[in-house]
Amino acid sequence: MLRLKTNKNDWEALLFSMLAQNFGLNRNGAVFAAMADATPFRVVQKTSANLLQLEALFLGQAGLLSSTDREQDYVCQLQEEYRFLKHKHQLRPLVGAAVQFARLRPPNFPTLRLAQLARLYHEKNQLFQAVLSARRPADLDWIKNLSVSAYWQSHYTLAAGKKATTKRPKKLSASFFDLLCINTFVPLRFA
Repeated sequence: MLRLKTNKNDWEALLFSMLAQNFGLNRNGAVFAAMADATPFRVVQKTSANLLQLEALFLGQAGLLSSTDREQDYVCQLQEEYRFLKHKHQLRPLVGAAVQFARLRPPNFPTLRLAQLARLYHEKNQLFQAVLSARRPADLDWIKNLSVSAYWQSHYTLAAGKKATTKRPKKLSASFFDLLCINTFVPLRFA
């Protein structure tokens, strides 16, 4: 596998790269994969204990925090955290590759998908071992029950001026989980 060589034979990093691509689905998969490739996995591991930093890392690396919107406290916190991480780890965000919101339903917006990916790595630092030890997809059902942070419970994007939605748990759907199993977990176990 070429991607395994790209990740220096680090299976956890390969899983992160594959998950990021598949969290982006067809519309944003390439951008999410590029974001994962531009983000050293060791930085993901170091920040996994702090959900705010992890969200800032993923959203910042994907180029979604570059706006000068300072109206929302949460967005300001994300921008400050990302500036800190960017300087500390000498990160380079994606330039020129824009995520797409067009023709996507709000539960598939890239901002929400990155927040869900951040929650997944916040909850399970050794995800590769969990995938390998699973005997069947039902053993990974806990992934479907992960809930995003409080801000994302009532928002789909970071845009200011957008009315907050009704607060509801934004969990992974059963069909999205099945896609992750088919496109990420099964090929990884096979390899």
